[in-house]
Amino acid sequence: MKKVNVSSPYKRVDIDFANPALPKAVRMLRPTLYLSRGGYCCLLGPDPLSGVFGQGDTPAAALADWEKSFRELQAKGRILQARYEQLRRPAALYVAWKKTAN
Repeated sequence: MKKVNVSSPYKRVDIDFANPALPKAVRMLRPTLYLSRGGYCCLLGPDPLSGVFGQGDTPAAALADWEKSFRELQAKGRILQARYEQLRRPAALYVAWKKTAN
């Protein structure tokens, strides 16, 4: 999935993705965590509607809600489709580059 470009008025919050206490999905996919009007939001994707989104009063609560959303979307098969499209894109770029290189 495409990552969101979080800009003002939101403050990006750094996450230590090496922390083994984080859920595996968070460590692997590295969503963006940011502070938003009175709470924390966690997002992987271009926006909350088409990506994976979670929110909470604390960073841990936002990450937990994000993981819950991720698991729900994964169960519906939506995550697999998004991952397939993400993996397919570099191959398409390589084919386009190969054509121009010849």
